[in-house]
Amino acid sequence: MTLPSIHVSIVVGANEQLIFRCLRSLMRQRGSFQVSITVTTNPGSVWLVQRLREEYPGVELVVNPRRLGFAENHNRVLSASSSKYVLILNDDTELLDGALEALVQFMEAHEKCAVAGPRLLNPDHTV
Repeated sequence: MTLPSIHVSIVVGANEQLIFRCLRSLMRQRGSFQVSITVTTNPGSVWLVQRLREEYPGVELVVNPRRLGFAENHNRVLSASSSKYVLILNDDTELLDGALEALVQFMEAHEKCAVAGPRLLNPDHTV
């Protein structure tokens, strides 16, 4: 049995520190799926690139030669991905334990569903 694959695309925004919390929450996810992660950043973040390569060697890192927009960055990842599912995350997103598994299970159970999104919560877990 082949496990479903999910490709996570994250674009680093203005507050570069946020990406580390996002990646930590992703690394805690466990489930019956294969995950690949691409982090895209714009030029000028030498310290960020070095730290990401040291702390997350399994994450694909794309450093743009020039500043690109949010959609263009994600579209590049989407067009290159061969995964069954793609998850687009903001860098300020933190996934609760089991969130990725729940999304994959939902998509697997609803084959006609083309798009699904998780419930977005505030830091205090209110809707």
